[in-house]
Amino acid sequence: MVDLTYLAGYAAAQHNWPDAQIINPEQLPSQAPTGPPLIVTSSSQDLTADTARSIAALHTTGRGCILVTDQPPPDTITQWLPSHACITPATSHNTGEAAPTSAASEGTDHSKRAFEEALEAIRNPWGEALTEYLEDEGESDFIRARAELQGISVQLIPDRWTVWGGLPWDGSMQDWGGWGSYDWSDTNLLGRSRWDMSVLAMLHFQVAGVDSLGAIVEPEQYAGWFQGVWLNGSAVATEDKTDGSGQEYRWGRYGSLTHGDAYPWLGVDVPPPLPPNLRPGLPGYQILDIGIFDFLQNLGRLLLDWGTVNLPPPMVVDSFNTFWNSLMSEDPQT
Repeated sequence: MVDLTYLAGYAAAQHNWPDAQIINPEQLPSQAPTGPPLIVTSSSQDLTADTARSIAALHTTGRGCILVTDQPPPDTITQWLPSHACITPATSHNTGEAAPTSAASEGTDHSKRAFEEALEAIRNPWGEALTEYLEDEGESDFIRARAELQGISVQLIPDRWTVWGGLPWDGSMQDWGGWGSYDWSDTNLLGRSRWDMSVLAMLHFQVAGVDSLGAIVEPEQYAGWFQGVWLNGSAVATEDKTDGSGQEYRWGRYGSLTHGDAYPWLGVDVPPPLPPNLRPGLPGYQILDIGIFDFLQNLGRLLLDWGTVNLPPPMVVDSFNTFWNSLMSEDPQT
């Protein structure tokens, strides 16, 4: 039997974490985004995907968090973990940091180059929407708007991600070969009637600590064209349902929102508002909206071409972090 406490101590020494705390999976939900590094110990038979997602979520906040277990977990669990965040007796000699990898990035030279070029595209914030904004508003206005977001936490949280109208985002989906390859019926989670939008994926964002939803959609009237939709409580209005059964949520351009599908996906019935300094209409909010739109739109193209098998959540989170850091720090590019 493997002594997980001993292995955790070894992992702490390898990471140079003298103040690391050793906890079990049941203690993960109570952990704050900041604090000393965490080492989660669990037998492989007791591991769940929820534990892996919780570790990944803490990792995205910048808090050190790794898993120590007795043998390598299955892919359904390791797909959620940042690279080298799982320590077993077989891997304890190699705990250095490395970039997340995927099937495509480890394939032939041609596939690696193609995938790396596609991945680089979603990490570049200077896409069509931001270029148009810069042309309309000017570079000086952009810099002033960006200043409103300094110190604001904008995170892509690797939990509850879904594809194709509710299927889990896992490593089983290959490239999808174009829009005609899949039946899009029953995937319309956003909108009604002619404004229905077929949902390719839903992802979980937190802005200033407030949960929100990012959706990659194909509006019905623009077949084959992606759009990123950022749904947050400050941009959603409520109105009474016609049958008197409560309220429904409406989102600007697309009328009635979700038949109650999107925000319950986040675990809440009432969309939480953003802080007042991020309300719609302010320049900083506009940069947030455009930036998330651009990232999701480009991610949709990559997802359709390469599938979830090549896009494990840590890689997508790392790509978003690169995208956002560049947007917040680089000189505008037109």
